[in-house]
This record gives sequence, structure tokens and C-alpha cells, in this order.
Amino acid sequence: MRLATIATARGPRLHVRARSGYVDTGEATGDERLSSLEHVLAAGEPALDAIRPLAERDGREIRPADYAAG
Repeated sequence: MRLATIATARGPRLHVRARSGYVDTGEATGDERLSSLEHVLAAGEPALDAIRPLAERDGREIRPADYAAG
């Protein structure tokens, strides 16, 4: 599973690489805490299990300039 922090209008947010593009983890799961890489890493396996299925979705394409610091 590939993760990336993406700069959005709502600030930097964690995304997972999907079949196509990237999916916002907080938005897609309904749990805004999962929009933070720090939270996901601290929460461990349960958080990773919650976002892992997002890799099977279609997401939005990201420009190189949209990547943000984690």
C-alpha cells in the first residue's frame, strides 16, 4: 500500500494510492482522524486495516506539485 500526503484546500491530508489516482483516507472512511499520517501510524494495524481497502477504488490524479510534507 502506497501512502502520500497531499496538499488540499483543507490542508495536508493523507491519501492512499488507488487503482487509478489517490483516495483521501479521511473522506473515504468517514473518520477524519485517518487523514493524518501521524494518527494512522500511531493507531497501528486497526487504522491500516481501515484504509487498506481504499487501494481498490478509483481516485483522483495528483500533480507532482500537490504532494506535501507528511
